[in-house]
Amino acid sequence: MGLREESEYYILHGYTGAVDAVGPEVIRYLLAHTDPGRTGPARDETVIRECVGHAGDREVESDTIQTLASRGYLTDKSAEAERAYVEGLAELLHKRELTRARPGFLIVPTYSCNLRCPYCYQAALRRLGKVMTRETADAAFRCIDLLRDRHHDSTREPADGTIPYMVVGLYGGEPLMRATARIVRYIVQEGRGRHLRFSATTNAVDLDQFLDLLGPDGIRQIQVTLDGPKDIHDTKRIGPKYPQGTYETILRNVGLALERDASVGIRLHINWDSVDRAKELMDDLDARGLLAHKHLAVYAETTHSWMRGHAAPVPPEMAQSDIHECLRQSCSGLARPLRATDHGLVARLERYVRYGLAGICSSASVCSSQTAMYILDLFGDIYPCWEIVGEPELKIGEFSAAAPVFNERERAWRGRTPATIPDCATCKYAVLHFGGCPAIPLRTGGELAAPACYDYEDAFISLSRRFFRSAAFRALGNSATAGAAAATVGASPH
Repeated sequence: MGLREESEYYILHGYTGAVDAVGPEVIRYLLAHTDPGRTGPARDETVIRECVGHAGDREVESDTIQTLASRGYLTDKSAEAERAYVEGLAELLHKRELTRARPGFLIVPTYSCNLRCPYCYQAALRRLGKVMTRETADAAFRCIDLLRDRHHDSTREPADGTIPYMVVGLYGGEPLMRATARIVRYIVQEGRGRHLRFSATTNAVDLDQFLDLLGPDGIRQIQVTLDGPKDIHDTKRIGPKYPQGTYETILRNVGLALERDASVGIRLHINWDSVDRAKELMDDLDARGLLAHKHLAVYAETTHSWMRGHAAPVPPEMAQSDIHECLRQSCSGLARPLRATDHGLVARLERYVRYGLAGICSSASVCSSQTAMYILDLFGDIYPCWEIVGEPELKIGEFSAAAPVFNERERAWRGRTPATIPDCATCKYAVLHFGGCPAIPLRTGGELAAPACYDYEDAFISLSRRFFRSAAFRALGNSATAGAAAATVGASPH
């Protein structure tokens, strides 16, 4: 991968952990010696060719060529040998990750919802209009206990002898509405006695019905979504009882949650129709006194076209790279910065630059659905990922009062790596992207053993350029502990 940052050029090896600053003549040399039969993403090469041009006065010296070879940028491996190496490396990283993975749990008390958002990908699940019973909740707790033992969860045996808390998510449908109040109250009260605490992904419309459960010893974290400023939001987050919208109700309830010391994350949905008004919404949150609260976080995200079967973003949805750039331009000078999620891309890149492969060996997969995520629903079904809940043909097992029982899909899901995805084993992003989100190929007409490219390459090009410009990267270069931080190969960057 070649990345240009203003007058500097960096090359990043996809699996050796090498990161180097180079001159343009080195970039031209590497491009000239690229295997013409290689397949896979090449957009970054197109970008870098435009930057370095086709002519240069300097030749690449022999010692520089030797250094490039020693760092892995030049190789005499055949394509088949390199593919086999990447497959073996991916399997090794994943096995190591599996042995250390801590289990995570979500409970789905219902698939019903009190809203009818037009873009909702779970709309078909509302027909499953039931609520979890106490018996199923008890079986879910039993399942959690057994699976924590199965994973030898080290948090159950702390060195100082104290018993730590595990946070279990509440998901839906809508988990926090009047129809679920009784079972959610039971789940939280029972969970407290088991040293469990809870988070919830909620629309917050009925959140005032759960105030006694909110706070550090109950539902301690909630995620709420806004679809833009009031006039935009109130055309999307609507329901039978809320035909005029839900903006004011949600923000009032967010304030009540913060008063009870619950942590609140506001996910701001933006797209090309609303991104230029993100600052307006942030100003409103500031005027209400919400941004000043230490337990409130706000981040931006788009709805995803892949949930509707598209293999790439379709307007008005935005690509990650566009979101970050637009917010940088339109949201300067805010009381609190508004940032878009990057799904861990930059943090992963920073660990890779700092420590090489060691930086990602304990978290090779991009999602815990590939390691130890368990979502337990009201029907006794187990899913690995919240994007596919409620679809029995995709479940990985079932649970009862006796024990969880898993099917062959669990093995396939937990075993998904670049080694099991043919297109990924030859991709330059194999180790950093690790196959991507497993739900994407399932939603776009593929299968689990298919890549989840979507907009990753564009996001990597954009965000990595920003990273190499950042003070955080400069600090890595000056740090004695930065074992893999960028070295200089050949001529000084210019």
